[in-house]
Amino acid sequence: MRCLMLVALVFMSISMMAQRVSLTVPSGHAKNIEQIAVSPNGKYVASISHKTVIIWDVAANKKIHEISLEISLAAVEIRSVSITDKLDKVVVSSNDGLYCYNIQTGKKLFKDGGVTAGASLSKDGAVVYAVDFGGLQMYDAESGQKIKRIDYFANNSAGNCKFYELGNNRLLVLYFFGWSIVNTATGNIELKKFFKDIYAEKLSAYDYDKGSNTIVGLRDDQYVVLDVPTANLLKTKKPIYYPLGLCAMGNSQLLAFSHDYKTKSYKIELMQLPSLTVSKTISQPDSEVPETIFYGTKPIVVSGTQKIFYNNNNELFTVNASTGVYEKKFTNRIADFKPFFYYKNLTQRLLADNTLRFATEDNGIRQFDFESYKPIGYVQAMKRIILSADGKLMASIDKKITILNGITGGVVKTIPLPATIDPEIEFFFFNYNNSKLVYTEKLKGVLHVLDIATGVSTKLATLGTLLMRESSSFDGKYFAAITSKNNINFLTVYNLESKAIVLNKRLCEPYKDADCPSDISFLNDSYYIITTSLKEAVRIYKADDAAYSSTFNVEHYNQFSVLGGDIKNNIIAIGEVGQFQVGTHNIKLITKEGKLIKAFKSEKNNDF
Repeated sequence: MRCLMLVALVFMSISMMAQRVSLTVPSGHAKNIEQIAVSPNGKYVASISHKTVIIWDVAANKKIHEISLEISLAAVEIRSVSITDKLDKVVVSSNDGLYCYNIQTGKKLFKDGGVTAGASLSKDGAVVYAVDFGGLQMYDAESGQKIKRIDYFANNSAGNCKFYELGNNRLLVLYFFGWSIVNTATGNIELKKFFKDIYAEKLSAYDYDKGSNTIVGLRDDQYVVLDVPTANLLKTKKPIYYPLGLCAMGNSQLLAFSHDYKTKSYKIELMQLPSLTVSKTISQPDSEVPETIFYGTKPIVVSGTQKIFYNNNNELFTVNASTGVYEKKFTNRIADFKPFFYYKNLTQRLLADNTLRFATEDNGIRQFDFESYKPIGYVQAMKRIILSADGKLMASIDKKITILNGITGGVVKTIPLPATIDPEIEFFFFNYNNSKLVYTEKLKGVLHVLDIATGVSTKLATLGTLLMRESSSFDGKYFAAITSKNNINFLTVYNLESKAIVLNKRLCEPYKDADCPSDISFLNDSYYIITTSLKEAVRIYKADDAAYSSTFNVEHYNQFSVLGGDIKNNIIAIGEVGQFQVGTHNIKLITKEGKLIKAFKSEKNNDF
């Protein structure tokens, strides 16, 4: 969504100014990851936490799809997730049933509430395999129509099933106390093994290794290796550390995830199968807030590689079994900065070329590409910087006005600042064709214009006895202000093309009305103007339609600020202002009519 970009500035502590500041695109799961899947071609990863499925692009290292499942509140356990190479389908199995969704549209294709033991897509994405009360069911992945059912395929109590296509229409299904192999074309069950004592012998974690043709698992906190054809126990091993999860590599190797309570660290061990001999140990520091129960419990290998994806609470990590290198993935963090504040001005805009440019208090313009999420430029400038709407020019405003090339930072022209103007107080913006720099003289209620070519300053209009809050449209065509005349506040809108006041609406008497607007803002590249008050009142007007008005209340605890709007989709984002008014938190998405769409509560001191 290009019009509405909520850019998170993560402050570990506002009061501790030495802490790192990161610019990030919001992504990832709010709660622990329950299941992970890799597409057969290894290009995409799916992770799921309760109702939210996120699809990640491995090469681009970013989120590309998010699907909110229409899952019942009864679905308290997600048992599997599976995706296709084409990214056209995702299948989720839960204790509330099987769900199949179109990834591209986010629409549900079908559901079967009776299938709760596990499900998976075939490698070609055409078929959904599922287990239900010991029977194997096969569905057409597009329509949800049942193709075939093979009864008595597994034990009736089989659950949390994993599916492995062995080739030649042979399918292995593994569960916590047994496994079966079936020919899906003929329906012939070739192998059916389960433990005699399904309670005492069941596995808490398990996987199939093709290289050694074994099942490897955890039983009573011991590693066990079982022969697939006979179910004979080949090897057991008591671990040094507390075991959590495991992943068979497919090449007679096993990767085991554990917690070392003595050293307060995580351990990843590479073992040979079936001997369980440890050939490599990788140490990873414990998390700041330990979430041991959700570490490495759902690892999965990228087929044919040494790369494994695994969960660490609500985040995804990878580890290379050959090199021992691990890393956190898919944070969508664009950059880290020294801790400085950010001006709330016209430079914080998503431009037509899908780049974000904004001024910082360390005297510079930074630019980021929102397709690649990478920094693409830094231009040294003065302290106060204004960008033109097209990004071609910028004005550095201090004791003089320096007009700069918006891309290179090269000086175009230097103009003296009018003697009566304080650059720290007044409001500046480029007009609609970049020929003028418009600025205010607040204490006199006056709007001025500075001709960039000649350096001559001209008074445009007197809008009131005092300008209290100001904003301008993205294209520089309209200027809007909360003005004061005879102790009555007005919304005054000025058209710079026609050089006329086009809207002058009475707002309140500031000493009598507790809901007097305290802030004003144009909504992104639209002509909608939103005013907010210290209390709960929100009013929306339109610069090119004097008859338009929308008034409603929004509940909040602190003064709030408008982050932006996607007017085409009728979404406005607002947030409560932080302690130093450098960012906002507790975000609300609302419509122009005041309907609450969604609320996001801030975590970990994030500012937006």
